[in-house]
Amino acid sequence: MRALRRPRLTTESGTRPLGPTEFPNALTLGAIEIRTLSTTAEDLVLRRLFGESLGTCRACTLLAPRFPSGSALAEIEARKACYEEGIGRLDNAVKQGMIETLARELADLAMRSMQGP
Repeated sequence: MRALRRPRLTTESGTRPLGPTEFPNALTLGAIEIRTLSTTAEDLVLRRLFGESLGTCRACTLLAPRFPSGSALAEIEARKACYEEGIGRLDNAVKQGMIETLARELADLAMRSMQGP
């Protein structure tokens, strides 16, 4: 019976042998991926409404630079705060209307930018 030899970590000349090399990778998500994966109720509604007018891929591509954190929640919350400050209490219909208005505004901006000057 022959004993198994332990592999050498260096060659006879003292150098490391060539072999598999490991590279550390950091996988990060870009703004488009973050936007696509955002799951807040408001973001889902906005993405659906905006996507209906321009298509999902185009919508996510256009929303990414506008909301680099991946969420439009800060913008929606700011609009809610302005509404509550001026008019009063919000109900679900008003919240939905705010998101629809934001989607319409973004779609209009996108259409204007595609048409050019």
